[in-house]
Amino acid sequence: MLPTLLIVEDERATREGLRSALEDDFDVYTAAGTTEALAI
Repeated sequence: MLPTLLIVEDERATREGLRSALEDDFDVYTAAGTTEALAI
């Protein structure tokens, strides 16, 4: 089981780049802002 990581970043390209770079080592969730992050 992988550790879980939540990335909160408003810039889509940065958010997706981080997800891509980290998804092999983490169960990655992403959010564009705090409201979306709290819903996750």
